[in-house]
Amino acid sequence: YSSSSSSQSASSSVTIPQRIHQMAASYVQVTSNFLYAIEVWDQAEQLAKEQR
Repeated sequence: YSSSSSSQSASSSVTIPQRIHQMAASYVQVTSNFLYAIEVWDQAEQLAKEQR
């Protein structure tokens, strides 16, 4: 029984970091997209001011 439970914990310790990695990767992607959007927004705002 102990061998099956240890293999169970080993498999779960493999799947959890995979999920954490995916979450972290998507968080980084969202953050970089957000920062890029702010940059583009600032450029658009600057162009709008120059057009006045």
